[in-house]
Parts: sequence; C-alpha cells; structure tokens
Amino acid sequence: MGYWLERLKSEEAKRKRTSETVMHPHGELLNPILWMGEQWAVTTYGLECKNGLYFVKRGKDFWYPGLTAIEVYTHWYRHLTEKTWVDKEDIENALHAMLILFNEKGKRTKVPAPYSDKQ
Repeated sequence: MGYWLERLKSEEAKRKRTSETVMHPHGELLNPILWMGEQWAVTTYGLECKNGLYFVKRGKDFWYPGLTAIEVYTHWYRHLTEKTWVDKEDIENALHAMLILFNEKGKRTKVPAPYSDKQ
C-alpha cells in the first residue's frame, strides 16, 4: 500500500505543478491541460471550453480529412465566433495551440506544451 500511496501523492503533486485545476460548473475536471486561455483550453482530449459545455475531440473530429491547417483554422474560427458567447481572441489562440500541439491524426507533436510538458 505504501507504493500506491506514494505514487498517488507524486501524481497529485505533478498535477499541481504542471497545470491549474480547472473544474467545470457541474463538478468535473477538465482533461489534463496542455495550453490554457481565459475561456478555452487545449487538453489531452482536444479543444475544451473551460465551462465544460463545448468540446471537440482531437483528430478527425477537429481536423477534417483533406483540409489544410489554414482551412481547419478558418472553419473552426468562423464556426465558433458565430456564437455570441465566444471570446474571439481566446479562441484564436486556442486554435493556434491545437494546430501546434496535435497533428491531423490527433497525435501529440513534439512541440512542448506550456503546461504539462514543463515537468
């Protein structure tokens, strides 16, 4: 039991060191954070609104087959900024982070993430 307790403590300390704890209003934590803005976060899941009400899974849900990075960015920027509640500057930064931190297949790139890769 000592091993598992130490491991849990280590993982908890690592989480506190590498990202801020962000909790959705309905009590669930965001997935592990790679980049975080005021309203949006890029997590190991993909693009998540910090209130937990809007999210897009990395990979083919985010990156439509056959589109270039510019086309993917333009599609999501237009789609999301049509919503009156979306902070345009923050989603712009979040989309850039998504395109830098994940490839079109949803795999992590080798670019270090501002939060979790600082270990």
